[in-house]
This record gives sequence, C-alpha cells and structure tokens, in this order.
Amino acid sequence: MIKGQFDSKIIKKAKIALSRTYLFFGLPLPLSLRNFYLPNIHAREVLGRYISRFYPGRVLIFQADKGLRGGTQKDWNDLATGGVDIHEVPGAKHLNILQEPYVKIWTEQLSIALDKVDTTREAKKA
Repeated sequence: MIKGQFDSKIIKKAKIALSRTYLFFGLPLPLSLRNFYLPNIHAREVLGRYISRFYPGRVLIFQADKGLRGGTQKDWNDLATGGVDIHEVPGAKHLNILQEPYVKIWTEQLSIALDKVDTTREAKKA
C-alpha cells in the first residue's frame, strides 16, 4: 500500500471515531466533521436501512439531458404502479437544473402535467 493511501485511511478512521464520539456525548458536530460525516457515514447508514415501497400513482421525472444516465425509468417503473413520465430539460446539467433558465423550462412542463391531472379529475367527477 502506498503511504498516501495509508495516511488517507487513517485520517478517515480518525474522523469516523471522532464523529461518533461527538454524537455519543450528544454534542453537535463541528462543521469540518459534519461535511465529512453526512455524505460518508450518515447517508450510507440511512440508505442501508431504507426499504422502498410501491407508489400507487404516476411519477413525473424531470432530468437533465446532459445529466445522470442509467435505469431511471426502469427503477421507477418497478415502484410506481401508475407508470412513469420522464421529461428531459434541454441544455441542463444535473447540478444546474434548479437554476434559471432551466427552472422556467421544467416548471412550464410541470404546469402542463398538473393541468392534465386536473382535467382528468374533473372528467371523473362528472
């Protein structure tokens, strides 16, 4: 093992131990430890306990056209019994989809989708 990798593992284990010590005594984590603890330890623990459930409705997903790829539709189809609609936001990247001008694009698409739901509900009531 290279010295840098060894040092990195020791630092990581020390941060884990220090974080758990703070939490054991009910003390708030300092910002430097919090920035390490939340994505590296806490998120993994939470995800390890998470049990997904079926959603009985339709799911509408907005994704960047230059963002993450993979089995998004298949993953959601396994959970959403009402189906999945995926809308790509042109030009957006994964991290900027919540910024202008992309917000305007997907909020317009969302408004159209919500109007369709309202129309369908009204038709069922009649």
